[in-house]
This record gives sequence, C-alpha cells and structure tokens, in this order.
Amino acid sequence: MKRLSLVLSILLVLAIPVSAGADLEGDLDEVQKRLSDMAAEIKASEGDRTAIGDQILATEGVLDEINATLSEAETELLGATLDLERGLDTLDSLRQRLDVSYARLEAVSSEINLNRDTAVDLARREYVNGATDTRVFLLDASDVTEVLVRGEYLDRASARNDQLFVRLETLEQQEDRQQELIDDEEAKQAELVTKLASTEARLAAVRDRVTERQEAQAAELDRQASLLAEIEDQIAHFENARDSLVEDRERIEALIRENNNPSGTTPGVLLRPVPGRITSPFGPRIHPILGTSRMHTGLDMAGARGTNIRAAASGKVVLAGWNGGYGYSVLIVHPGGMTTLYAHQKAVNVSVGQQVAAGDIIGFVGSSGLSTGPHLHFEVRVNGTPVNPVPYF
Repeated sequence: MKRLSLVLSILLVLAIPVSAGADLEGDLDEVQKRLSDMAAEIKASEGDRTAIGDQILATEGVLDEINATLSEAETELLGATLDLERGLDTLDSLRQRLDVSYARLEAVSSEINLNRDTAVDLARREYVNGATDTRVFLLDASDVTEVLVRGEYLDRASARNDQLFVRLETLEQQEDRQQELIDDEEAKQAELVTKLASTEARLAAVRDRVTERQEAQAAELDRQASLLAEIEDQIAHFENARDSLVEDRERIEALIRENNNPSGTTPGVLLRPVPGRITSPFGPRIHPILGTSRMHTGLDMAGARGTNIRAAASGKVVLAGWNGGYGYSVLIVHPGGMTTLYAHQKAVNVSVGQQVAAGDIIGFVGSSGLSTGPHLHFEVRVNGTPVNPVPYF
C-alpha cells in the first residue's frame, strides 16, 4: 500500500552532528512534522481497519442470508416429498379397499349366476313339459306337501334373486365411487409428482446459485481478512516508526539542551534513558531482595527485556561490564563532575574508553545482578554524591 512506502521513509533515522545547533532545530522541526504525519497515518489506518471490520460483518451477514435461502428451499422440498408420500399411502389404501369391493362384487355375481342357472333350468323344464307358467310346475307335484314345498321354493328363489340384484347394484355403485376416488387420487398424485419434480429442479438451481455465491462470498471474506491483516501489520509499522521518531525527538532535544549548556550539570539537560515509567523513586526504601531499609541511590524505570538504553548525555564510558549486585552496567563520566550509571542490563553495547553522544544506544534492559525482573536502575552522581535524577530530565 502507499502508506507502507511512507513508513519506510519515515523510519530512516536522522544523522545529526552534535555541533550543528541550527541544524538540530531544523531536524527537530522535521521530526515533529513527521510525527504529525505519522499520527494522521495511524488514524487513517485505524479508520481503514474499522471499515474493513464492517465489511467483514456485512459479508458474514450475506453468507447467513444465502444459507437461509438454501435452508428454505430444502424445507420446501421436504414438504413436497412428505405430501407425495402421504398421497401414495392414501392411494394404496384406496386400492386395497377397491380390491375388497371387487371381491364382494365377484361373490355376489357368482351367487346371482347360480340363481340364474336355477331359473334357466326351471324354464327349460317348463319348455320341455310344454308349460309356460309356473303353475304347471306346482300342479305337477304328486301331493299337497310337494305343492307347498315347490311354492315356497319359488318364493324364496324370487326373493333371493331380488336381494342379490339389489346388493349387486349397491356394490356396483360402491365400485364406481371407489374407482372415482382412485381416479381423483391418482390425478392428485400426478400433480404431486409434477410438483416434486419442479421443487427438486428449483432446489438444484438454488443450490447451484447458493454454491456460486458462497464461493464468491468466501473468497471476498478471505480477501477482506487478508486486507485486515495487512492493515494491522501496517499500523504496527506506523507505531514502531512513531516510537523511533519519539526517541529521535528526545535525543535531539537533549542535544539542543547540551549545546545550549555545555557544562552538562544543570538540571533539565539529561535525556531519559528509557521511555518507561518510574517504578521505584530515589530515596530510602525497603530493598526488594534483601528486605532491609536502605537508601535507593537512583531510579528504577520500567522496560521490557531488550528495550534500548540510551546515554542520558554525552560523555566517556569508564565502566562497561559486570558490576556486582548492579549486574551488567555502564558508567559514563560527563562534564561538570557528573556521572550516570545504567545497571541490571541484559547486555552492554559500548566499551570502556568510548565517547558517546546523548541518545546513543549503550545497552539493553535486562534483570542481571540483584534484580526482581527486567528494568533499568539509573543513577546520577555529582562530584560522587548520588542525587535525584528527576530534576535533571
């Protein structure tokens, strides 16, 4: 991104000669301007981050809508499938009932046919005997008892046939109604099959569209997440550049103060060696390890392990290495009888006899010696006497 190239240009550390007072003022103005630009860039990037976050939420919302559309289509297909299954069950039940009707109808028809055969036989006998009336059938009896029997038989046969014909007619009507129901149900099933096929086709189309949109939205979500990560990385670069510029500003301000007051012993001329807060001030205290009351001859300043430690003022290094309970330490002699001590370092970055300028990196925060954790123990002595460093910052 365009802003990243700006970060790289801002990260270039200014090379400032100690003696160029007018140039220092210009460099300070330049650093202040770049800090202002950096603040604007950080604010803009944070705005980009918020916008991308909103876009990600919107994209996730679209994905939810797409999934809901697919769920609705699948629910519709399930409903159509259940309707068809219920219809098929109904049709099967109707067909079973029709089979029963067919069986009943066949039984009645057989009985009618049997009675019809009896009637035909009777008629044939009458014809053979030359009689056309049933009275002949009665008169042909040998006695009164046979006459009565034959008469009762004819009455019963006639009544039985009448009942059978009525029942046959009823069964035929039931059969017709049953067939009509089956025809209606089959028509409904045909509609359900057509509806199911249409629903399946529509669901297939919805699935295709949903899959396509899901893939597109997932790709967009990946792009947005990648962009968000890039913006986060960019903000981190900006913040690192800002911190470097702040250190440059403090170093330039210290150099300006030193140029304006070469003695280096006047309060207000020392650069803070680390940007962290003061965790234990100058003065009497209970020693955190020894547990005894004793004079704290300097300041404890917070700092993460490995944080740069910078020279508070220009001078000459007279100690750089292990220093008993102080651990790895650097001692610098400054003009005007002032010395500064930087203790409990992780590692030193200078050597004895080396001349350093205010703001030069002389070591790194650690926890060597009698220390409870990473921090810088910073002392200022004037003519060998420990003094509170705070007024000299």
